Amino acid sequence: MQKATTILAAVASILCGSAALADATCEGPIQEGNTWNLVCAADDQGDAETEYQCDYVLSVTNEAGLEGQTNASGSVGKGLSGVI
Repeated sequence: MQKATTILAAVASILCGSAALADATCEGPIQEGNTWNLVCAADDQGDAETEYQCDYVLSVTNEAGLEGQTNASGSVGKGLSGVI
């Protein structure tokens, strides 16, 4: 039997170099079937050399009721997006 994990909450923050915070977004969690996605995206504005990073703190509970926290992070360059 496969145990399901439920994501209860996610807090996202954006860390970047010299570019403005408005240049990047962190989204999620987004559920697609049995998969939860966290998305980090940067628009076409800003410095091409800058990496935009999204950091998440996730609270999870499995079907047995056990709770915990885990961290996830990812980064993208100018004009790109990625699923963490």
